Amino acid sequence: MRHPILITGSNRGLGLEIAKLLNKASVPLVVSSRNPKKNESTLNSLGIYPQLNLRLDFDISDPADVDKVLNQLPSLSGAVHCASPYTLSQLTNASLDEFQLYGNFFQNNFIFGKHVLNSVRAGKGGRIILIGSTAADVGRTKTSLTIYGIYKNSLKALAEGITNEGKAYNVSSTYITLGGFRDDSDSGVDTSKFLKQSSVAEMVCHILQMKQDIRMDYFELTAMNI
Repeated sequence: MRHPILITGSNRGLGLEIAKLLNKASVPLVVSSRNPKKNESTLNSLGIYPQLNLRLDFDISDPADVDKVLNQLPSLSGAVHCASPYTLSQLTNASLDEFQLYGNFFQNNFIFGKHVLNSVRAGKGGRIILIGSTAADVGRTKTSLTIYGIYKNSLKALAEGITNEGKAYNVSSTYITLGGFRDDSDSGVDTSKFLKQSSVAEMVCHILQMKQDIRMDYFELTAMNI
């Protein structure tokens, strides 16, 4: 039996669409979210029963708490990271400048990425896909969009680091940044021809199956209907 694939943020949105497709293909899953009970209820209602359901609200300032959560990860054949382990409200402190914010995001993602890289390495290789949140998730204010940019850059740097370190172990990473509009908040914008979440989920699943010697470090989708 193949090793499972980790999906974070699998209780809603793109993460849930990816979980549905992988489950339909009989791929075993490990899931992680900030609300494991709700996540389990949502997935079970769709006939999805993951091997493991972890919380994603660990405190990055507490190494013991991080290890307590992430050391539970089994050997993996891949991973899709759709959610930040820390909520934006926890990371977004008005007293912090952009450099400090970037440091917080990167530290958070690096700790997470290190554990996932080790788990995929233990599973004899695979691809780790990191997906940046949509702009709509952090609002439309100048401050929020600045934070969004910082978050995206930290994920991109993490993807590059995973690929560079993991190439000796048949592990690679792909970073996808999403841009989109909410139908109910962007009046006058025609979203009828935008990519649907289900289409993006299919693309992500295809990337997971690509051979590791095919490098796909980064690409941007600027028109996804969220």
